[in-house]
Order: sequence, then structure tokens, then C-alpha cells
Amino acid sequence: MSAGRAFRIRVGLRPKFVLATALLYCLAMAAAAYSLFEQERRAFTSEAIQRGEAVADGLASAAREALLTGDAVSCMTLARGAVGSAGGAGASGHDFSRPSDWFEGMARAWVEIGIWTLHASGEAGAPGHGIVEAVLVDRDGRVAAEDRDTRRIGQTYVPPKALREAGDGAPYPLCRVERPGLGTVQEYLVDRAVVVRTPDGLDKSLGRVYIGVDKDGVDAAVFASAMKLADVALAAMALGAFFAYLLVSVLTAPLGRLANGVSAVSAGEFRSRIRVSGRDELGELSAAFNAMAESLSQNERLKGAFTRYVSGAALTRILADPGLGGGLRSRRVEATILCSDVRGFTAMCGTLEPEEAVQVVNTYLSLQTEIILKHGGQVDLFVGDAVVAVWGKENPDPEDAARAVGAALEIQRRIAALNAVRAAEGGIVKQVGIGLDSGEVVAGNLGTSRKMEYTVTGERVLAAEELCGECPGGEVRIGRGTYERVKDRFRVEAVLEPGRGQETRSWKVLE
Repeated sequence: MSAGRAFRIRVGLRPKFVLATALLYCLAMAAAAYSLFEQERRAFTSEAIQRGEAVADGLASAAREALLTGDAVSCMTLARGAVGSAGGAGASGHDFSRPSDWFEGMARAWVEIGIWTLHASGEAGAPGHGIVEAVLVDRDGRVAAEDRDTRRIGQTYVPPKALREAGDGAPYPLCRVERPGLGTVQEYLVDRAVVVRTPDGLDKSLGRVYIGVDKDGVDAAVFASAMKLADVALAAMALGAFFAYLLVSVLTAPLGRLANGVSAVSAGEFRSRIRVSGRDELGELSAAFNAMAESLSQNERLKGAFTRYVSGAALTRILADPGLGGGLRSRRVEATILCSDVRGFTAMCGTLEPEEAVQVVNTYLSLQTEIILKHGGQVDLFVGDAVVAVWGKENPDPEDAARAVGAALEIQRRIAALNAVRAAEGGIVKQVGIGLDSGEVVAGNLGTSRKMEYTVTGERVLAAEELCGECPGGEVRIGRGTYERVKDRFRVEAVLEPGRGQETRSWKVLE
């Protein structure tokens, strides 16, 4: 396994779907929150400037008499009254770049929207009205009154550069102003003329009023609103993720069951079935899987049953060529044929019930089949109480003859042991004669299109059957073809037949 694959983590469909749904939901919530934030920011800014305009208009109206008479005390009183006790205090803890402000602001927002209750620790209550500067300038351009810095009274008032450069499109520019004790602050500066109407109907300028609207207060209000939006968005996203998880769980549960079913089938569990839920595409897919698993189960049972009639190699050929167009076509092969027969079976059938006779013969046939398969042979045919087995029908091998003779000897040894047990128990005892021959045979399909058998035929098959018929029970006889192949492997003795002189056509295998 490569290093890249060794650390690969399997991620299921459920977390993928949940993550994708949560991300889409978060993006939608973020876009909506940003839009609301921008609207709130513009609304708070507009509200603050409108308040500044109202204060400026009120101060200009109230300061006419004081500027007309030069009453410095009244001017100072009016200027300080316009700012109020909270003026210039500023606000803090609303820097979007500081994580601590985020946590503190979100905690405060939770309290304000009632998610949970936190006890305040002596913090100031509502912020001031947002006016941080009030300056009265007389008709000569000198400062007549200022809310805090009395040192500039009597000096020529120089408006901030931003105000001097502001055009009609920005009547209330954002100015940076040095405030005593506060340093540099940012404020929107509202400019109003103080005008009095003379008896002749003309407007006479008595001076100007400059009102500073605290941007820091606007930022604090915007920040507080943003924190509330963030809290609501987080709560909505948490609920959305929870419901997305539930929804995705419902949608992907059939896929999980299908994946488990596929894994079980791939492991050979063809009886595996999955629950069909719903009538949608996933339900149809689940039903199709169950039908496929049932078909595979039937095929496996059919394959298992079929191997009782043909060899595994033959079955492989049949499956590779279901039409039998070439998978099992007739061909000549070098094979060894074993024929065995239970002696006295026909006579026994006349004295036993059919079920008992079948039980007896099946005992001997089962033993022979087990040993033939063990030695690499194939059971070709059962003809009543006789067995025809073949070595080399599919894949001929030089050791086929030796394996066949070894199987025959083991069959006789096992039958002798079986007979001893059956005799001790009072059961029926039977002997088996076995004949073998080797040589060229024809292997292929014999029969018709309605019924056929995959078997072997030829002189060697007939010779093996003849040797079996002549062989006494409990012995193994081989023909010349087999003898030539195993004479150096087993101890044999020639069988002399009357009337044939010195000609030998069969050998008895001793061991």
C-alpha cells in the first residue's frame, strides 16, 4: 500500500451531505446578515446625522439672542446644553478586528435578546445622544462658545479640512478632530448658519453653529446590532445544521443500507436483503438490489447443485460459454478411466425394500466419490451401482494414471474397513470390483438439444468397463494403457486368461 493511500480517511455520504448543506446554509445566512448589517449601518448613520441636524437647528434658533447681544455666558450654556453630560465620552469595545470585542459584544447581545441572563457589572447604561461637539462662531468668524475647550474662545475658528473641501454631494463629511483628553476622534460635522431677520425683511447672519456627531457612537450601535445579527445567525445555523442532519439522515439511510448490502453480497452473503422504504428512486433501487441478490442466490444454489453433475472445471467452461457453442465441444484427450461396480447389488435389490437398497448402495457410492475427488478425479457417471470416473478430461496430466490407481487402492482399503464395521453391526456387506485403463478418449456433449451429458467415450472407456466386469470384488485391475504408465510406481502382477496363451491384457494391482 502506498503512503498516500495509507492515510486516506473514508468519509461517508452523510457527513458530506451535512457539511455541504451546512456550508450552503451558512453562505445564505452570511449574505443575508451582511445585507442587514449594511442596512443597519446606513440607518444608524442617517439617524445620527438627523439628530445632529435637529440639534444644530435648535441651537441656531436659541443662540440668536445671545449672539446678537454678545452674551458669552448664555452662548456657553447653550453650547454645553447641546452636547449634554454624555458628550465626548465616546464608546469602546466595538472593534471588528479584535476577537475579545466580538466575544464580549456577542455575550452582551445574548443578554439583550433574552437568550440567557447575565448580571451587569456596573457598566454604564444606554449611550449618550451622540453629540460630541458644539461650537458657536460669531459673525466675525471667532469662537463665541465651545462645549469643552474654552481656550479657543475669541480665536478665529478654522473648520476641519474635510469640511472645507466637502462639496454639495457630502454636506456632512467625516472629520478627524483633536479633542482635549480624548485625542483624535472622528465625527460628522453639521454646519448651520445663525440667521436673524431684520425689520426690513432681510436675513442677517449673526454667525454659525457647528455640531459634531460622534462616529464612535454610531459604530458602537452598528457593532451592537451586528453582534445581535451574529447571535441570531449562529443560532439559526445551529438549528439549520441540526435539521439538515436529520434530513440528510433520512435521505441517506437507504444508501447506507444499500452500501452494507452490496458489501455483504460482495463477501458472498447472497441471502442478504435490505429494507425497502418509500416509493421513490431509492426505494426502487433497494428493490432492484433485493431482486439482484435473490438472482445471485439462486445462481449460487444452481451452481452448487450443478457441481454434483459436472466438475468444477467443466462448470467454469459452461459459465464462460453459456450457449455451449465452444466451451464443451467434443475433443480428443489422453485420460484414465476408472469403472467400479458393487457386486451382488441386483440380487440384493430383490430381497430388500427399495429404500433400504438405495441406502446401502449410496453408502458405497459416497465413499468412492469422496476418494475419487480427493485424488483429483471427476465422477463422470453413476449407472445404477456402477461408477465411471475420469482423470484428464479437462486438463490432462502425466500423473493422472498414478492418481487413478492410488484412488482405486484407497477405495478398496476403505471399503474393507467399512465392511468390517458393518459386519460387526450386522449390516449388509458388499464388495466392489474396479477396472482402469488409459489412453485416448473423446470428451464432449452426448445427447440431444433437449437432454445431453458431458462425458467421455471410446475404446478405453469400454476396456475399463470390461476390466471392471471381469475383476473380482475387492481387487483392482488395470489395462495395458494404465500399466505402461504406472508399472514403475506400483507392484502389479499379470492376469493370465484361459485360451489366450501367453498374451496379457490385464494386471492386478497389489499395492
